Amino acid sequence: MNTSVSRKTKVCLRPSPWDILVAALVLALAAALALFFLSRAAGSTKGDLVCTVSQNGRILEEITLTAGSPDQEKRYGDYVVEINHGHIRIKSAPCVGQDCVHTGWIHRSGQSVVCLPGRFVVTLSSSAPADPPFDIVVK
Repeated sequence: MNTSVSRKTKVCLRPSPWDILVAALVLALAAALALFFLSRAAGSTKGDLVCTVSQNGRILEEITLTAGSPDQEKRYGDYVVEINHGHIRIKSAPCVGQDCVHTGWIHRSGQSVVCLPGRFVVTLSSSAPADPPFDIVVK
């Protein structure tokens, strides 16, 4: 059995103009989708952040965080909350496990730090109006 390839058989794999057109369209679509989703993510941080500090369901203080907010430490009984460049954390707490302290810094709307034994909660929310509850299909 002869398995050699004859010299007359020549395979040429050059892209056709249609291949180039399809590749360009795929790249353009990928770039457009990336820009769309990145612009929506950047636009979702409109407005200032509002930090709500509460204990036992009672709001102790609401702090509005802007870009130029000063760095500060606030005491709420045995709890110390630190605010630094728009980031917030519980610096010290009287609880045993210290899970709230180990949670670290929060800086996005919807994040929170909770100390369950002391029922102490620090929550961030956006002051911008919320988007309607409709998705892109309904629009």
